[in-house]
Amino acid sequence: MVLFTSVCVCDRYVHQLYILVNCFLRPLRMAASSKKPPISHDDVSSIFLNSETIMFLHEIFHQGLKARIANWPTLVLADLFDILLPMLNIYQEFVRNHQYSLQVLANCKQNRDFDKLLKQYESNAACEGRMLETFLTYPMFQIPRYIITLHELLAHTPHEHVERKSLEFAKSKLEELSRVMHDEVSDTENIRKNLAIERMIVEGCDILLDTSQTFVRQVLVGLSQDYLLSSILFVVFMDEIS
Repeated sequence: MVLFTSVCVCDRYVHQLYILVNCFLRPLRMAASSKKPPISHDDVSSIFLNSETIMFLHEIFHQGLKARIANWPTLVLADLFDILLPMLNIYQEFVRNHQYSLQVLANCKQNRDFDKLLKQYESNAACEGRMLETFLTYPMFQIPRYIITLHELLAHTPHEHVERKSLEFAKSKLEELSRVMHDEVSDTENIRKNLAIERMIVEGCDILLDTSQTFVRQVLVGLSQDYLLSSILFVVFMDEIS
């Protein structure tokens, strides 16, 4: 059951990476090569960094996992999870770049041509109403899912099993990276929420694109949109002058 669930999770994650690369990265790369580019190649690289490489590596892992499941009930998994370990350096680069990635994206959105093009990409049915910021966040949460899978596998693996040490080693390495990711996710949560609020304001709001702002709270019930937005701007303004 653990492995079949893991296959479903991995399948969904690879699909999310596929959308990130094919609905955003590659089209923006082409746009950067146009006569009047709405974004530079450097900014595209800064926003997406090595997300394409992450997609390729997880496609390999996903195919390997499905092949192992096809041999059920005979399973050899430790060497498959070893595939994840060389990814750690790539993930570390992605994690360290994540906050800068959102900052570059926020700056690019101040260009109306880019913002219009981005909204066009986000309207793609494959995105299901999700913004680019959401897809850039998915890699930040995949490693913890693998840790849970390894934890559950170890719970069903005898201590004398030949694969146990390899599974424990993979779990420890992924946990090290997960701790780094946890700190990074906390730092970037405010940026993502500010960007989401900015989307609610038709004419945009440069103050909310200041990545040093801290999101205080969200009000969901009993307020009109205009009143909610004015309240948000008041909080941001008070933060600016304090």
